[in-house]
Amino acid sequence: GTYTLTIVKTYQPGDVACTAVKSVNVLVDKAPPLVSVTAPKTKICVGESVTLTATGGANYQWTGSTILGDMLTVSPVVTTTYEVYAFGANGCKSTNPATITIEVVPAVTSTMPSITGYICAGDEITLDAGPGPYTYLWSTGETSQTIITDIPGIYTVTISNGVCSKVFTTVVVEALVPEVVDVVFENNILTVTASNPSNG
Repeated sequence: GTYTLTIVKTYQPGDVACTAVKSVNVLVDKAPPLVSVTAPKTKICVGESVTLTATGGANYQWTGSTILGDMLTVSPVVTTTYEVYAFGANGCKSTNPATITIEVVPAVTSTMPSITGYICAGDEITLDAGPGPYTYLWSTGETSQTIITDIPGIYTVTISNGVCSKVFTTVVVEALVPEVVDVVFENNILTVTASNPSNG
């Protein structure tokens, strides 16, 4: 409402009264702020961080945190919901918090061994990146879960689940050809010795 202050001073002689009047209008603002919270992405991989940003207030209070600013950086290991309250310039607190859920996507895995195996010259071998709801990109350019090759060497496959990607490596080794290294006939016994250089 409107408040008025009147000041009167009486001077002598003659009882002369001087008066000053001043009014002020007081407006009561009890409206709570409307808070909201956003993030650049709501799905992250295990080990990643994301910064949450709150708007709508002058100050903020993040539930479960001592951070009072408008930003909070989080690194959840499981899917987690965060909430924040806002305080307006009038000191009023938001009636309800703003919430946001950050989903942690399971890590990409592969059953492919680091050394897939040995092949003889002219043979083929199947490289299997492992099952899953994934997409695949091999260093050969192929995009299937498995590929067939007859060339020894190092192969990589980038596996993605739509949010996270991880590179896996395997090696195909060319087996060395075994050979007969010694033949001995002694005392009516024939002994043949062969090499097994690749132990396979």
